[in-house]
Amino acid sequence: MYLKHVKLKNYRNFIDINVNLNSNLNIFFGNNGSGKTNFTESLLLITKGKSFRKVKREEIINYNQNRAFIKAVIKNENILIIIEKDNKKTFINEKQVYKRKVLLETFFLNSDTLFYFKNFSNFRIKFTDKLCYNVFGLEFYENYKKYLNAIRNYKKEPYNRIWLKVFKNYKDVINNYRQNFFKKIKENYNEAKDKLKLSDCLINFRSDEKRELNIIRKDKKDLSLGELKSIIFAIVYATIKLIERKDVILLIDDFNSEWDINKQKNVKNLILELNTQSVIMETQRSEDINFIIEKGEVKTV
Repeated sequence: MYLKHVKLKNYRNFIDINVNLNSNLNIFFGNNGSGKTNFTESLLLITKGKSFRKVKREEIINYNQNRAFIKAVIKNENILIIIEKDNKKTFINEKQVYKRKVLLETFFLNSDTLFYFKNFSNFRIKFTDKLCYNVFGLEFYENYKKYLNAIRNYKKEPYNRIWLKVFKNYKDVINNYRQNFFKKIKENYNEAKDKLKLSDCLINFRSDEKRELNIIRKDKKDLSLGELKSIIFAIVYATIKLIERKDVILLIDDFNSEWDINKQKNVKNLILELNTQSVIMETQRSEDINFIIEKGEVKTV
């Protein structure tokens, strides 16, 4: 199950394009400002129903147009998204849907992921929780909802011993999931870490009062951004390989940033080993590109 076809009309800088995607690795090349991130955003709207950007709808619609259209095909599902200044409608197989289901489990990495991961502990925890859901499924999700509810009630009544007890109980439950997640991905993570030459880097999840996902070097020196980006990728790689699902897509924007040529080749080889659909956006032209984005057009190589 993969994203087969994408058509964009009046979508940002794309007036009218059609793209047929491969079921495995898709590499797009384009200069800065050509529309690579815009195209990536459209894929997220297709698969998840929402953008990673905080934007108004009118910013998505091409200048001087009233609406934008996104059409896509995923297996036997025909998706149509109509974006207007005051509304967004989604149709699947010509029937309008109001509560959007996730059509493909999407793993998305870009420069923002790197920035937030480096600077914000809460982002690292939320990142971990999303991956826990992929590994443990509804079992984790149901307990996570109870955990969030316990937090809300405890904040309302911080001196209520019952809510304090419930909160501590579900905090322990969720922390156990987080610790078990890293145990489960350890073998696949170490495989990726070795191929990316990250032997000096360690990850550790603390479940005490200062809950934290620690990523450190053995020599205690600061991690470079390239090392951090590689570790984040290795964690995602290990998760996708563990769950062995076919309804998965990996999207990587800003692919070249922080990685040298050798690292980029190693990452691409690991992606090919996953045997899942992937889309990466390059600003440095490589020999294995499939598409070129230029002046609002997408050309197949």
